[in-house]
Amino acid sequence: MAATTKSTEYAKYDTLGMTSRPDSITAEGRIRFLNDIIDTTADNAAADVITLLPLPAGALVDKRRSFIHVETKPAATVTCDLGFTSDPDGICDGANLAVAGIIQMKEGTGALGSDLLAVPKSDPLILTLNTMTTPQVGKVRVSIAYYVR
Repeated sequence: MAATTKSTEYAKYDTLGMTSRPDSITAEGRIRFLNDIIDTTADNAAADVITLLPLPAGALVDKRRSFIHVETKPAATVTCDLGFTSDPDGICDGANLAVAGIIQMKEGTGALGSDLLAVPKSDPLILTLNTMTTPQVGKVRVSIAYYVR
């Protein structure tokens, strides 16, 4: 005979006497996306730091739904880190921008929710160019998925 069970979030809801949802981020989502564009030039060099639009302090970044889209490669060889001043590669470490296409921040490994990263207060979102050779005009789009309470 088929079993009837409760989902993880429904079990929490039931424990609360079905009066309020357990956690709005987990149960309802409320996902938002920060989308920013980086235009590089031939003047860019390794170790350049590019400040992106800010994320709300306390928001949770979902690495599995975040990505970088390289429309035009910014150099013959180039990698980048994406994160915050306090953790420059917290969101993405060593992404190869030398090939056009989409780079996922993190593949779907580990427990769901283990990839969420809290945005530090008053800490800018930055992209750091690394190992850059033969810089050129390029266009890179950054899409960060995040949850707010």
